[in-house]
Amino acid sequence: MNRGPERRAAVLIDYADGVLTLTKNNPDTGYGMTCAVLDAMEDVLLHAGDREDLRAVVIDAGGDGFHEAAVMVFELKPDYHDMDREDAREIVRRGQSLGELISSLPVPVIGLAAAGARGGGLEMMTRVDMLYCTDAALFCLPEVQLGFYPGWGGLQHGARMMQWRRAQEFILLGEEIDGREAERAGLVTRSFGSVEDMRARAAAVCKRLQYCSPHAVARVKAELRRVWREAVEVGEGRDYESHAEVMETRDFVKAMDALQKGRAWNYLKRVDEPPLATGRAFPQLEGVTAGAAPVE
Repeated sequence: MNRGPERRAAVLIDYADGVLTLTKNNPDTGYGMTCAVLDAMEDVLLHAGDREDLRAVVIDAGGDGFHEAAVMVFELKPDYHDMDREDAREIVRRGQSLGELISSLPVPVIGLAAAGARGGGLEMMTRVDMLYCTDAALFCLPEVQLGFYPGWGGLQHGARMMQWRRAQEFILLGEEIDGREAERAGLVTRSFGSVEDMRARAAAVCKRLQYCSPHAVARVKAELRRVWREAVEVGEGRDYESHAEVMETRDFVKAMDALQKGRAWNYLKRVDEPPLATGRAFPQLEGVTAGAAPVE
């Protein structure tokens, strides 16, 4: 199902070819994390996983593609001088609620930060699965300068992604780094020389996900989340059940049948197609007969 853009509050929503794209559309606040943006994104993502043909979610920002900080801090009360401990807890709750929703989706979430991200905008990007930017992008967690605490994920997630010594300097000083440095430090997945190259990579990732078993992707993503939180022995013990549950979906039968015919199974279109470009082709296994493509 393909649908054109539709507007909900401060977010533009588009759904096409199994990809749900959310684009912040609030230039009056610099595409920051306002209450309206938080509400709209949460409302959409809460039910996004119900789509059987969903393969990826893309989170973008309008304008030049910069994700501004948590503007919602100043929307809680008319005068920020009156903010108290309960307001502080509410700020963290709102951000962590959306962050957990993003990271717990059963499909990969791709963040696009062409011009970079700051504060709460960057913290929300630490919750996506892949984050792409341009070399000229700028990233910063200025909370320590402003008397705040990076409680939306900048500390707990950002520090785990980055090299430890670099994370200490970056978070404790609130300094800016560009896209290339962010890639070297592990804060972003990849940085590109142009916006066009960045978007081309995101499109290629979404296309490739059509050829990945949605059941396998969902299970692997869930286990990747646990890698951060559990001892390796616990994860290895769960691998037995995870592998069995993924194979029980029989997705591997479709993929192997297509492979033995020199083709690749497209899980979105439910057909076999010419194989994806690869540097080394899969071998054709002797004694293995390809079955007919399953009818669904």
